[in-house]
Amino acid sequence: MNSKNTEYKSIQIHCATASDIPAWLTLVRRVAAEFPGFQLEEYKTALEQCIVQKNALFAEIDGAMAGVLLFSRENRELSFLAILPDFRRFGVASELIREMLLKMPEGDVSVTTFCAEDPNGTPARALYQKFGFVPAEICREFDCPAQRFVLPEAKRAAELQTGGEGA
Repeated sequence: MNSKNTEYKSIQIHCATASDIPAWLTLVRRVAAEFPGFQLEEYKTALEQCIVQKNALFAEIDGAMAGVLLFSRENRELSFLAILPDFRRFGVASELIREMLLKMPEGDVSVTTFCAEDPNGTPARALYQKFGFVPAEICREFDCPAQRFVLPEAKRAAELQTGGEGA
């Protein structure tokens, strides 16, 4: 894959529909090993619910599904974010998060990710912090140590205006 974002056509963000499920699950199967405790059948049920609620976004580059994001408006939470390895570091995750934030109701937004001691979480933690998310409590998710990050409402508008580059 090319190493420069300029090699790609623009990233397009779409709200997923039922017809996107096969491609979505193909993408998720490719990255599932990166998510401790991942259960495909439970995930598929959650995906179907998110599609009905219009809480499932995907990024498309050159006709290919490059990344996916599930969120909950009710809980104001980013639930799942995955980018195919070939499309990482090209702004796909940032575009998905920006679109999610535009759709999210007012209030703080949270996400749970790897703890600081886990090197697998370094890219995700850096991404969330770039958007203004701040580390909060340590917790357990899928029987693994995790950390919750929160984007305070007060910082959210500024982050959207600056494109996630900090206020």
